[in-house]
Amino acid sequence: MTTRRIGLRRRNDLSDLTFDQRRELLHGCPLMGPMFGFASENEMREAWELHRTALREEWRRENRPATRCFAEWLFELVPAYGERRTTKSWERCEPYRENWLTHGILHTSTEPPLQESQAEYLQRNDELQPEEIAFLERGEHGS
Repeated sequence: MTTRRIGLRRRNDLSDLTFDQRRELLHGCPLMGPMFGFASENEMREAWELHRTALREEWRRENRPATRCFAEWLFELVPAYGERRTTKSWERCEPYRENWLTHGILHTSTEPPLQESQAEYLQRNDELQPEEIAFLERGEHGS
């Protein structure tokens, strides 16, 4: 009789990301649930370091200027500058902060907004590229 073991995860080869791993780096969660993403935050960080340039290019091609992918927030921006400032709307959510965290950081995009926009944060911390500044000066907004 064969014994089937479940629950053990092998370390993933990070040279090629799965769809769910790529989605977790870009958006903060795998589409199919946690079992399909990264085994640990260290593994996620290692994948970000390996694929940072390509993922940044992909994000900028497919998303609005003055925004960043989730892994850039998690591993670079929040450690450097702290979380985005919360708005007045956040006051009613504060007691439930733990429920709003993604990988340990507050990273929301809700209506009404619970945090300052990504564009405001990036501008305040001098992280915008010249083309993003021009985009914002034309009256367009990032999230």
